[in-house]
Amino acid sequence: MIESKETIVRWLMSVGIVIFVFIIVYASFTRESFSDNRYKTLKEFTQLSHAQRHSIVEDYVSIQHINQNKMDAFYACVSEHAFTKNPNTELGYIAKLCKKDYENNLLSRYVSFDNFEKGFNKDNGSYEELNNILKNRIGNTHSYQPITTSYRFVTYGTTMPKAIVKTRFSEKNSSGKIVKRDATASVDVSTGKVLRVISVL
Repeated sequence: MIESKETIVRWLMSVGIVIFVFIIVYASFTRESFSDNRYKTLKEFTQLSHAQRHSIVEDYVSIQHINQNKMDAFYACVSEHAFTKNPNTELGYIAKLCKKDYENNLLSRYVSFDNFEKGFNKDNGSYEELNNILKNRIGNTHSYQPITTSYRFVTYGTTMPKAIVKTRFSEKNSSGKIVKRDATASVDVSTGKVLRVISVL
């Protein structure tokens, strides 16, 4: 009985070691390196998943011996530049800009654009929270259909970057006719929350 318990313990330990090695190997293959992505344009960088982007920035921070406590702030710097600078700019150039801001203790002025990005519907490109607000405002919620959505950023002269989101949508009016309308809203980029609906025309 004792031998069988020892055998089971040894077997479990062996399985544990195999799983641990598999995790390490898997992580090494799935981790994105900065050197492999430094020449990507910002457009290409923003098309990567959040996990891939974070992995690339984490690798750069590690290579450059940047304080790990500044990881989130450094990522925010890269993120904000990625969405507001020329999309053809190379990631390596942006990383150097953020490193300079790190050295000058200026990273606190940036915010990550991840939450804003997560607010969009992946199927039709509309902004989910704005959709819900507009549905509650119109009489026939089932007839609401987003058509097109666009946005621009307001980052200068404010400590809280905002996005002005414009949506064209269709709905049935009181006569049962399908009409097209336009709505504009202000969105807090850092949280992805709609601050206010500016207009519905």
